Amino acid sequence: MSDILKRLETLSPEKRELILQKLKKQEQSSQNDNRLISVSRQQPLPLSFAQQRLWFIDQLEGENCVYNVPFFLQISGCLEIAALKEAITAIIQRHEVLRSSFSVVDGSPIQVIHDNPQLMMQLIDWRQLMMQLIDWRQLTEADQLKKAQQLAIEELQQPFDLSNPPLLRVKLLQLSNQSYVLLLVIHHIVCDGWSMQIFRRELFALYTAFCAGKPSPLPELSLQYADFAHWQRQWLQGEVLQKQLNYWQKQLAAVPPLLELPTDRPRPSTQTYRGRSEFGALNQNLTQKLKRLSQESGTTLFMTLLTAFALLLSRYSGQEDIVVGSAIANRNLRQIEPLIGFFVNTLALRTNLQGNPTFLELLERVKQVTLDAYDHQDLPFEKLVDELGLERSLSYHPLFQVAFGLQNETQQTLEIPGLTLNPFKWENTTTLFDLSLIVRETFQGLTTEWEYATDLFAATTIQRMVGNFAVLIQGIVDNPQQPINTLPLLTEVERQQLQNWNQTQTDYPLNQTLVDLFEAQVAKNPNNLALLFESQSLTYQQLNQKANQLAHYLIQNHQIQPDTLIGICVERSLEMIIGVLGILKAGAAYVPIDPNYPRERIGFMLQDCGTSVLLTQSFLKDKLALTELKHQVIYLDEDTFSSAFTDNPNLQITPNNLAYIIYTSGSTGRPKGVMIEHQAIVNLALAWAKTFQVQPQSRWLQFGSFSFDLSIGEIATALSAGACLYLAQKETLLPSQALVDLLADDKISHFALPPSALSVLPRAILPDLQAIIVGGEACPAELVTQWGTKRCFFNCYGPTESTVIATIASCEQNGKNPSIGQPLSNIRIYILDANNQPLPPGIPGELCIAGVGLARGYLNRPDLTAEKFMEVELFGKPERI
Repeated sequence: MSDILKRLETLSPEKRELILQKLKKQEQSSQNDNRLISVSRQQPLPLSFAQQRLWFIDQLEGENCVYNVPFFLQISGCLEIAALKEAITAIIQRHEVLRSSFSVVDGSPIQVIHDNPQLMMQLIDWRQLMMQLIDWRQLTEADQLKKAQQLAIEELQQPFDLSNPPLLRVKLLQLSNQSYVLLLVIHHIVCDGWSMQIFRRELFALYTAFCAGKPSPLPELSLQYADFAHWQRQWLQGEVLQKQLNYWQKQLAAVPPLLELPTDRPRPSTQTYRGRSEFGALNQNLTQKLKRLSQESGTTLFMTLLTAFALLLSRYSGQEDIVVGSAIANRNLRQIEPLIGFFVNTLALRTNLQGNPTFLELLERVKQVTLDAYDHQDLPFEKLVDELGLERSLSYHPLFQVAFGLQNETQQTLEIPGLTLNPFKWENTTTLFDLSLIVRETFQGLTTEWEYATDLFAATTIQRMVGNFAVLIQGIVDNPQQPINTLPLLTEVERQQLQNWNQTQTDYPLNQTLVDLFEAQVAKNPNNLALLFESQSLTYQQLNQKANQLAHYLIQNHQIQPDTLIGICVERSLEMIIGVLGILKAGAAYVPIDPNYPRERIGFMLQDCGTSVLLTQSFLKDKLALTELKHQVIYLDEDTFSSAFTDNPNLQITPNNLAYIIYTSGSTGRPKGVMIEHQAIVNLALAWAKTFQVQPQSRWLQFGSFSFDLSIGEIATALSAGACLYLAQKETLLPSQALVDLLADDKISHFALPPSALSVLPRAILPDLQAIIVGGEACPAELVTQWGTKRCFFNCYGPTESTVIATIASCEQNGKNPSIGQPLSNIRIYILDANNQPLPPGIPGELCIAGVGLARGYLNRPDLTAEKFMEVELFGKPERI
């Protein structure tokens, strides 16, 4: 009862009185229905439900150290060692559970209470063996601290045999004549957090009395833990059990089996319970604001912190149904308050974060859930899991994987006659859950301990979570009326880091188009080879003239306006590049169409883009059924426009004009035409040329299908850098020995392809190949190892909507799968949650792209464009993503 009183101390008097009346009636009902009395020790003594679960775990997993409970003290002063040993012995004699072991009778576990529990077969007083004294006075102070911390960990990692009492160990380390460390470890099956406070109080009281030559000042205990275990088994059945169970079955209906926090490592098939702790703090000012918020909202500090923690977990996981485990003392009967034993129960507190409520609205939800859980706290968690029939897994804790607790920190430094006592700190190495947050209220404010499974998380991930929690708390107290999904999460360091990563501003010709870049290379190196296809080739000047002739023909015979769309359906050839450049020089935008597409798809694309002109090749006439089309068809391989002017058309093409439209595959529905402007492809071409070191002497093999945007990246980069673009038949480009021979014979320097194609390409030395660029798929580390030797290896990522790619990673042969890398020049990358809020690094979300490379939108799809291309405010400025 006192534990609940403490939690509810800040409630309104009316609400508190109502809850207390309920608890009082519950206690009276319990006592009337089945009084808690001492039972005979001659009958088999059952385990409590909590003990039974730990016993089964011990049987299943073998001796496990994760349930070891530490009580470590640093002692300064004139310690009376004999009095300390006598005090510990008296506590063990006083509490039967500390003299208990666990056995099996008729297939069921029972607890066995011993008077002389250790080495009973030998005529040795077990009380003399309860505390081992270790003398380290000869060691240096540094060695003493190191060895003491190491021994503390070893003691915690040493399992108990539940069949052999006592289930506690005590070692006293003497560091000097007035300096000691007490290491006491007890198994959780016979104690809990409340019990350790009882042990501490009784130890100090007994030690003080024995030092003064006085008898024990502690009153006799009328009941023992075994009496409670027997009572619990008798009481929790029938109508009492069903009432509790009905609530929890309703409350936990369709509960998610797993909280999927982003982990640094895959979840092991079996929990190892290896863990560590990271620490944080909320200063006194922030603590007072939290308390004030709790009081004003009619809740407790526990509820407010739990709400904030659930919100943090939701933002990290992307889930809106969060279950957190929280321990409750479960000592709502006065008779058991002075007993040592395993009474603590765990409540599964479920928070619904749907609907983007304000924090105060969410707090009200958590308040109701918590109060209802307190009203139904008597059903042991172990019994609840069994009754719910939840599927058990060895890899994670049932029902919840994250825990939360609020503790009042006891006075750090204690004074008893002749002694000063302080907690002895050691490094935590175990954990029961994926993650536990323990908040402690101190005189300086709130401290936080984040206990985590090292099998899942790296220390840096938890340290980031500590910082994000503090930012979230500050945002809550600053504006509790703010919707939860817009509350801040990023620390100032993270905000600056994300902004620094997006400092990609690079000077590029803002007033130029792809046509301008190509014509500049024509003027600079007119006789350099621009295109090569089998035995055919064109210099830059020849290519420019042919493209100019096509452009003039289109201008003279068609009403070309900015953003006019012209379809081009060709096989790989010189005509393919002439057609692209001719369309662009005429001031139009090209729409590439694969001649191998089904007729229905070709017809859809032509109709959707609204073009009246189609450029193709005469040998495709029958295949494409061109006579059925209502478009003017221009055959690039016939002498249609050879008499047109060869000089550059004098047109005002702007960077904001469309350069091309690429249709998506349509695998997720209707194909979409993605509109890309000149400024975007210019930015890409210049960034690629710089990153991949493309020079006039470079030889780039054009690999990408003409209907995919990789092709325009290859074409634009090579021709804007003055390099030679090599074309090949599609059969030659299959990943085979023929492709390897082409790369070797033509001394290709740059080559872009998907990882899946590279993985089946026969290995070759290829000394002239300077850069391999992969993208479109995840790239395994093996490819970097195999192909990255003595050449640059780049991994690229980006959707069609970001103009071929958005990020580039220069890959190292380190055995790790390549990342997607850093944003391209003048591109910005944000990882946002479902509410378009930036997420901390390492937290999964939706990758959103902003900057020069972003497409204009989807052709003839204004609704879809508005849905996918949004303007949001990020870091205080609007961004189109």
